[in-house]
Amino acid sequence: MLSRTADSLYWMSRYLERAEHTARMTNVNLNFMLEDTTSSNEDRLKRLLKVLYCPPPDCDPDDIKTILSKIVFDRSHPNSILSLISIARENARQVREQVSTELWESLNRFFLEFRELSVSGNHQVLEPDLYKRVVESSFLLQGITDATLSHEEGWQFIRLGKYLERAEATTEMLKVYLQAYRLDRTADAAQQYLEKVEILKYTSAFEPYCKLYTADLRFNWIAEFLILNPDFPHSVCFSIRQVSYSLTDIAMNSGRPLSLALLRLSGKIKAMLDYSSADEILEIGIEKFLVDLEKSCAAIHTEMDELYIQYSIGTELR
Repeated sequence: MLSRTADSLYWMSRYLERAEHTARMTNVNLNFMLEDTTSSNEDRLKRLLKVLYCPPPDCDPDDIKTILSKIVFDRSHPNSILSLISIARENARQVREQVSTELWESLNRFFLEFRELSVSGNHQVLEPDLYKRVVESSFLLQGITDATLSHEEGWQFIRLGKYLERAEATTEMLKVYLQAYRLDRTADAAQQYLEKVEILKYTSAFEPYCKLYTADLRFNWIAEFLILNPDFPHSVCFSIRQVSYSLTDIAMNSGRPLSLALLRLSGKIKAMLDYSSADEILEIGIEKFLVDLEKSCAAIHTEMDELYIQYSIGTELR
């Protein structure tokens, strides 16, 4: 497979996953801002902007509509939902012959409809249905991808991008929110309970968590579930497993000896997550553990990019 093809499929997948994550987090924040009058909307929005790598707003911190408009429709901001969908669509367009007609038409329709919403005005940013539409469209595109593409090298790069992005997003969310809530000792029991629900809903984890732990919400159990659970699709452990499987399949197809270094890196992280316990993470320090996870995910991306995307002719001839 050409490196530019692999690069486009990889980033198409990452941007779509990022758009879904942004929409879900924004929707959860919007719902809690409307329901929870005891917390500061300004603090809540600051945390959201930090997790989504959005620049600080140049407007009144209480101007929720303007801030959400920047997160959703601002084309000048590379991580706005509209920008992410647009870039994902452009990556798919560049390798149109590698994606199925069903996938291309659905992604193109998704982009055109969302762009039309941006033209009609920003009043819809206060409506939860807008964000649900993004999440549901992402689910549809994932299903079409799995159902209409051969699960060969190109599909593996799509899976790699999706789950590496998901692992990084979950890690960053936990790092920001667990630190913020642990430092805030002034909240009463009811407020703390809402904060725990909020963290779980950011990854659609509230119901799966309750099935495993019941409705007894504890920060340590939440961290354990979202980091170490091997079966929940948004946990870091599950995501890194999928990354490792994709890299293994890609290495088998490419036949490059240098793939072993990348496989060792992903395998090491996978083993750490598979065999770590919550007590060990707490002993290390959860913040340090999450920072190390972020660095490891970044290292996987860098190694993958150097090996399969930016490789030199000399490297290829070894």
